[in-house]
Amino acid sequence: MSNRIAKRQRTNHSSVSSLQRLVASENAHLKWQDSPEGLSPDWVFSNNSNVHVCNDRKWFTELTTFPSTTLGPLSSQGVPASGVGVVNLPVKRSPNFRGPDAHHFLRLTDVLYMPSSVCNIVGSPIFEIAPQTSFGATENSHGSMNDASGKPVAYFSLDNERFCLRLSGPPVGPRLGPSKFQPDKSYWLRVTWPASERARWKAHGQQIKADTDKRQWAGEQPYTTEEKQWLKKYYEGEFKFLMAHELSIYNEEDRAEGRAIMRGLARDDESNDSYEMKEDEEDDDDDEDEDDSDMEGHLADYHFSQEELDWIEKHYRNSATFMFSHGLKFYDEEDCVIAKRLLQGFMRE
Repeated sequence: MSNRIAKRQRTNHSSVSSLQRLVASENAHLKWQDSPEGLSPDWVFSNNSNVHVCNDRKWFTELTTFPSTTLGPLSSQGVPASGVGVVNLPVKRSPNFRGPDAHHFLRLTDVLYMPSSVCNIVGSPIFEIAPQTSFGATENSHGSMNDASGKPVAYFSLDNERFCLRLSGPPVGPRLGPSKFQPDKSYWLRVTWPASERARWKAHGQQIKADTDKRQWAGEQPYTTEEKQWLKKYYEGEFKFLMAHELSIYNEEDRAEGRAIMRGLARDDESNDSYEMKEDEEDDDDDEDEDDSDMEGHLADYHFSQEELDWIEKHYRNSATFMFSHGLKFYDEEDCVIAKRLLQGFMRE
């Protein structure tokens, strides 16, 4: 009897360890923004929707601000979406599976962020992941989703009258909140993302990639004599410049990133110098006109104290340049909060 108990304990311990390894390996890059109220729980399959939709920002592991418009079933004027991103959805493979093999992660891309949606929608692009989908009700499910080889990747829960995916709970998945569905209401779940909007998003992504490649290329070239003089003038050299941007002179990737950042800042300096020369030549009546790009550089100033702005002006010239140097957007409220914390850390050093 004691041997059987010991064997069962070892088996259970092995299952727990495997589950912990699964969670650790997946959650290393699948972090959700957990919250006391839990995440939006309903992920409903809609064959008539040509796009995935998420109504809860905390589900996204990547999210790009991108105002767009969709067409709903009863909307003549379209329904707004405020961003596009990636959701890594933790699901149960099958009601008959146990242990670590029972869990799977569906990586949903080009997911529209629509806070106004009553639920999250898994649209027809899911067929790229699970081409074999059945809707036959069984004792334990409303149907299943299998990959091209026939392996189960998800199933529809019996706990919901709609075709709602059965999600993995903690510790594999996040804590879930209450459903927004009301029992006395009927819902027609269908979202269409127009081809024109999808093309616009694709073009946006291509532009981001082009800008990124450009910045990466800028970091590959060694410093010129003029650039070294610029570093000496404003930062007393490359070492302190890299420190100010939380980069290390002993890491070649950090140094390449530093060169790209420095060249962006130097370009701002050149354009500002050109502007000052132009102002000197203009009449006094034109002195009151403000340069649009300079105004844009100060749009985030209200997030910082005067002492912080003085520090920014000394090292970065303006708040927008400071945020851009650290991959942050001055028009994004959350990025502004991050920028302020980052700045406070720099000032304490």
